[in-house]
Amino acid sequence: MWISQQLCRIAPQACAPKKNSRTRRAVARRRRNAEISCHDCAQLAASRAAARPTKKGLAVGLDDRDYMRERNRRTFDRLVKIRDRPFTPPPSSPSFLSMALTWICVAFVLFKAYGWWEQQKGQRTSTRSHATQNGEPPPELAQHREVHKAPAVAPRENFSSYDAPRPAEAARPLTGGTIYLCRGYSGGSFWASDHCNQHKPLIERIASVPAGLPFEQQVALAEQQHQAMAAPATGVTTTVVSAPAGLPDPALCTSLDARVNQLDAMARQPQSGSMQDWNRQERQKARDEQFRLHC
Repeated sequence: MWISQQLCRIAPQACAPKKNSRTRRAVARRRRNAEISCHDCAQLAASRAAARPTKKGLAVGLDDRDYMRERNRRTFDRLVKIRDRPFTPPPSSPSFLSMALTWICVAFVLFKAYGWWEQQKGQRTSTRSHATQNGEPPPELAQHREVHKAPAVAPRENFSSYDAPRPAEAARPLTGGTIYLCRGYSGGSFWASDHCNQHKPLIERIASVPAGLPFEQQVALAEQQHQAMAAPATGVTTTVVSAPAGLPDPALCTSLDARVNQLDAMARQPQSGSMQDWNRQERQKARDEQFRLHC
């Protein structure tokens, strides 16, 4: 018996079970007896007791476990260990100091932009109010300012804004050799150094004056020319009736020639249809007056 046990321990294949069930049971019995007789029988008994299934089926031996499940569990544990490396740096996130500096820079840029916008707005406002504060118009509004100051010489009754007192100036800028008497739609009239169609009124009269005089003196000369033109006309009318063979007035003929030349010069400029009709009528009147006076 003892010899067979030693042989089974040395050569287990000699004790392999045969096809006969009785032989298998005998071999299993001999193997079990050999294991009990070994010096570590106590440990073997403890391991068998731990691996033996209970009545409820809760305890299962290692041989009965699923190999794929065990392999998947080991793979998952390995991946978890790789992910939780102790020397891996933590995920970086913006610090409070960097965020504060960013917002301060954005606020500074917005503040500078607002200051620049206020400066530009202040410059535009100061340019517009320059004429009111210092009594001098801006360069681009000089001609327009002269047109509105002209009613101080010839005030209109229907425009109260032109009758308001205006600040005195040391000297007026010199204008060209032609001034215009413009009549508004409400009936008022005023002198202007530029064409009346820029202010949307009608032209009543055009006067040719020297170009080196201030605007007030040019207006005064234009009024004198108009008076001199109207007064001799009535006198000549009476003279023609009483003495048909009278001599013409040289000054009046010279004024009529200048008037015709001025109208011819205006006709050569680009004008609207209504302006051309008015120019043609005025030239015809001047020619009739020259023919009547035998100039």
